[in-house]
Amino acid sequence: MYDEESKVKGIFGFDGEDHIGKIVFPAVQAAPGFPTSFPHIVFRQTYETLLLDTACNRMTRDVAPSPKLRYRKPALIESTFYTALQGETGKMSASDRTSAIYVTDSEEVIEKKMMKYAFSGGGSTKAEPMQYGADLEKDVSIEYLSFFLKEDRYHKERV
Repeated sequence: MYDEESKVKGIFGFDGEDHIGKIVFPAVQAAPGFPTSFPHIVFRQTYETLLLDTACNRMTRDVAPSPKLRYRKPALIESTFYTALQGETGKMSASDRTSAIYVTDSEEVIEKKMMKYAFSGGGSTKAEPMQYGADLEKDVSIEYLSFFLKEDRYHKERV
């Protein structure tokens, strides 16, 4: 068994019973981590470091410096995705300007979007959250505040 194959099996828990497509897929996702995947770009050196976002982070970083490949470990991006204004069932989309807050939005536009489109975690009517309270785990305003006030202990305690 090849060293890279052992690593992939260990990382993903594959065994001899798994479908070949499952075993091959991590290699497809890892490919952008290597300079040879971009033949149209001229790299300064063969072992150029790349920056990528991939679901196979650990495998890509483990396999890259192997004696067979001899690449640098790619740098990886960790990111957080925020809920669309319409809540977890919605989707942020460039074609729907009401689904997200943009850095180009004015304070007035942001306030309007939050008041009109942000899912409150309340209920199906305006009276329900006033009577029963809101589900703050699903409240988009609270989620956004907790992100922007992450380091601000005073404001976070008040939220």
